[in-house]
Amino acid sequence: MDEMEDEVVMTEEGTTDGQEPENGLPDGDNPPENGTPEEGIPVEETSEELPEDEAPAGDVQAEEAQENEPPEYNPTDEEIAQWEAEREAEEEATIAPYLAAAAQRREAAELVVEHDEAILLLLYESAQAALEKEGG
Repeated sequence: MDEMEDEVVMTEEGTTDGQEPENGLPDGDNPPENGTPEEGIPVEETSEELPEDEAPAGDVQAEEAQENEPPEYNPTDEEIAQWEAEREAEEEATIAPYLAAAAQRREAAELVVEHDEAILLLLYESAQAALEKEGG
């Protein structure tokens, strides 16, 4: 029987029979970790990281992020000039069909003007010839 008294049995709360838990309170007096609805304390369940959970400002993740960033690229004047030339060539290639169409319209308009002037001259000359025959 003495052996039975010396044997320690663990209870559900994680304490041994007859002993107080690690926090020094009897088994039924353990404070809730996050509050329970029975006590009127709202239970908060969140996945947000609280400020105390965050690492200090100079943490390893920030340093790794800086290491993984590509270095700043400063193009040379030659590269900039080449890019400008390529951009201008692309712009000219884009505009070229419109410029060609405008030139064709201009040429067509000039032909119409020349044609109209030739017809006017012909009508004038024929009217002059008719007047000379009548008056003549």
